[in-house]
Amino acid sequence: DNAWVRQVNARLDLESIVRQLSARNAAVLTLRAAEYEWKEIAQLFGVSAGAIRNAFWREIGRIRCEKRST
Repeated sequence: DNAWVRQVNARLDLESIVRQLSARNAAVLTLRAAEYEWKEIAQLFGVSAGAIRNAFWREIGRIRCEKRST
């Protein structure tokens, strides 16, 4: 069973992505991990929930694409 290999690889991928996040999106990730809602995070940054969520996922997508192309 290679389930544990997949889990280890997923963890390594996550750690790699986290290291590449901008300071703002690292803070967003930390707040989400602390169970803050998108709306609450948006209020802290003074933007809409959609804007903060989209910017976060856009950066995650960019990092993942860069990883695949290497």
